[in-house]
Amino acid sequence: MVVACLALAVSLSGAAFAVSTALPRNSVGPAQLKNNAVNSAKVKNASLRAVDFAPGQIPRGPAGPPGPAGAVGLQLISGSGLSNSSSPKTQQQDCPAGKKAVGGGGVLTGSTANTFLWTSRPTDAGTGWIAAGRESSGGNAGSWAVQTWVVCATVAP
Repeated sequence: MVVACLALAVSLSGAAFAVSTALPRNSVGPAQLKNNAVNSAKVKNASLRAVDFAPGQIPRGPAGPPGPAGAVGLQLISGSGLSNSSSPKTQQQDCPAGKKAVGGGGVLTGSTANTFLWTSRPTDAGTGWIAAGRESSGGNAGSWAVQTWVVCATVAP
């Protein structure tokens, strides 16, 4: 009985080895498959992508509700404050009435040694942009200024 079991184990392991090495990886393709050999039960769920289907095979669902209107009437406004050697400096650029700030920025211009931009943000109301700069402890005897940009748009509520 032991010899018979051992012989069975050896023969099965040899057959399993032969099956595992007989077909190289990715060797089965459309030419080897019979018609209707692959069906829904043989395909792993969520393994197919839209590109795996022919045009028109995937039905479209109902259209969703319309989204909110986007930003319209984009407008870029810039401005610069006084150019002198005093510190700190703040420069605010506001949007025209009815428009909101959708972006902006600030930069220091002129003699900027020992100066830094310490804030650049939308105004609290969201209708403009504010930037501020100051001199470091080394000071700056030259003239410098803060320049701001604001991107304004009419935004749907």
